[in-house]
Amino acid sequence: RATLLVRTFGAQVPLILHALFACERVLFISQAQRASSVCDHVLAAPLLVSPPLQGTLRRCFPYASLTSLSFLECPGFIAGVTNPMFAARKDWWDVLCDVDSGQVLRGGAGHAAATSGASRGASQAGHPAPGTSG
Repeated sequence: RATLLVRTFGAQVPLILHALFACERVLFISQAQRASSVCDHVLAAPLLVSPPLQGTLRRCFPYASLTSLSFLECPGFIAGVTNPMFAARKDWWDVLCDVDSGQVLRGGAGHAAATSGASRGASQAGHPAPGTSG
């Protein structure tokens, strides 16, 4: 199943992996695919970590909706949604994984720039990525 994440997000998978290790709030979203596809991506995320991190599965919410936001209270949640309202609420997530486009976006503390190979390389070299403040 972890290969599903590699097929969808390619070179951006390490960003997801880092978010899991850092217990960041990870949100998988799709508007074009079935809810089951979003669920599969959520459940594949913990499989990236071997041996598994204790408590990772308890942080997973394969399908969430606006009618039940209790998952937001779980530190470091890994959730899946199909409602575009979640993407607009950047204060609800740290990392947004768009299953439709294959993009991984940083959010939360005001970081809304898409992460690309070029910006990752720049930030690793000690320089802020284009479009970020550092």
